[in-house]
Amino acid sequence: MKDKMAEHYLCEVQNLTFAYERYTDTQEQDTVAPILQGLSFSVAEGEYVLVCGETGCGKSTLLKLLKKELQPAGKLAGQILFKNKPLEEWKDRDYAGAVGYVMQNPNDQCVTDKVWHELAFGLENLGVRPEIIRRKAAEISAYFGIDAWYDKRVDELSGGQKQILNLASVMVMEPELLLLDEPTAQLDPIAAGNFLSMLKKLNKEFGITIIIAEHRLEETFAAADKVLLLEKNGAVYRTPRKMMEELSEDLGIYRAMPESVKQLRALTVTEARAKLRHLLQEASGGDISTFGCTEKDRKYTGKEENCVTQGMKNSRYEAACEKHGQETVLTVRDLWFRYGKEEPDILQGVSLELYAGEILCLLGNNGSGKTTLLKLISGMEPVQEGRIRLQGSKKGADRAGLIGYLPQDVETLFITESVRQELALVGEEAGTELCSDTHPYDLSGGEKQLLGMKKVLAGKKKILLLDEPTKGLDASAKERLCSRILEEKKKGTAILMITHDPEFAVSCADRCGLLFRGKLVCVAETRDFFRENCFYTTAAARIARGFSGDVVTGADLHEMINELQRGEACES
Repeated sequence: MKDKMAEHYLCEVQNLTFAYERYTDTQEQDTVAPILQGLSFSVAEGEYVLVCGETGCGKSTLLKLLKKELQPAGKLAGQILFKNKPLEEWKDRDYAGAVGYVMQNPNDQCVTDKVWHELAFGLENLGVRPEIIRRKAAEISAYFGIDAWYDKRVDELSGGQKQILNLASVMVMEPELLLLDEPTAQLDPIAAGNFLSMLKKLNKEFGITIIIAEHRLEETFAAADKVLLLEKNGAVYRTPRKMMEELSEDLGIYRAMPESVKQLRALTVTEARAKLRHLLQEASGGDISTFGCTEKDRKYTGKEENCVTQGMKNSRYEAACEKHGQETVLTVRDLWFRYGKEEPDILQGVSLELYAGEILCLLGNNGSGKTTLLKLISGMEPVQEGRIRLQGSKKGADRAGLIGYLPQDVETLFITESVRQELALVGEEAGTELCSDTHPYDLSGGEKQLLGMKKVLAGKKKILLLDEPTKGLDASAKERLCSRILEEKKKGTAILMITHDPEFAVSCADRCGLLFRGKLVCVAETRDFFRENCFYTTAAARIARGFSGDVVTGADLHEMINELQRGEACES
């Protein structure tokens, strides 16, 4: 294993400035304001570096600049060194194998039909002999535990399986540096956790240097050796502990920090602070990430659950959720669906009701049928068995006037040459949130989501179907989106949303449901849903497990900690 503390830098970025090209209506080449300016940092061999920042701050751009083959067109100043040699001096073949890249969308990186073809593709392009390709493909399959899929078609895999396959297909080439651009953005919480655990394993066991851009910081923040925070006026490069201590609470990125980090910062200076800090750090496995508290953690409080939560009963934790209206706008009854005659059923007897002025969130693992359900409701796929009834609709053609649909692949909504033109189609002005002259395809992943949501919300439909609307969004953008969705709810709009983001769901949903193997196994009021789950739940609920069963949100956790502090103060 390589020494992580080695002084030798594998990758160095020196005074990097980059601005994208754009073309005006006269086709004259021009550049926009730099998205990266004067950026400098160094990454040692074997380090795990987390890149974070608000949507559109340049995370994806930075990673593409580090991957020579993916560098975007634009004006570049400064220098990027890999193993002390400028990128332009590296031969394409050598650099392609030395630096691996995993994209945000699993489907964007799959290029062949079979799993074993995918594993062999990179090696074939590097000119590796067939007998060596077979050996390496078999070896990497065993290591990643994907040998059961070896002969499967790629399109039969779930999103999480495809992303693991993409990682394996890169690692089979034995890169020294691995770049990952929000690789968990489209994965459910369990698949995302498995993927990130595999990254940590690769980093620790093989010393693979990792640079990962992520908005999901709960699992990645504490795992990193360094954190690179990109801001519009510069960048901050620190260890996670230093970042935790120095990060201003006024910054938007602070709201994306792991729940344990925010709670540690919020603790008051009392005798109980050291004990509570120890409690939170112990609950997170000795670091500052978030995992559930265990029985042994109770020794720090000397209280059982009933004592800890005393005084919290009859508080806002048990306040009833705002009830939806009685008007049913969507009814789904006993819905079955399969994509091919010989294929397995994707949906198996799904039934649900959606009410006016209600937000219903569906969670579940990748491949459980969530997106298929939305396609059937929207009319994009035909109903094979079962019934879908929309209030006010007598014919299938009426659906377009009633339903607004945000698809998982948001790029399918864009048909013009600029953000301004896209919004003009739906009677909206570009504003300042997005660069109005930019081509929609040139936006970052999060910015594409924002543009797609603007178009869908401008339609003023009676029902909104939203497929992973927070994908690629930073914490501030999520808060703005939540406010906008709640505005629609107040107008009586019914919203059916698929999400892999429990924190977002708990902030806006009235009810949540779990889809598993094509079946809707439960639907419950949002707080009850997350309070009773172990894995599909919030970071605050995981931290509080073993201390309180009433904690769901960060505010809940903060109140629980205050209660613990008051108890410690009384005992002392």
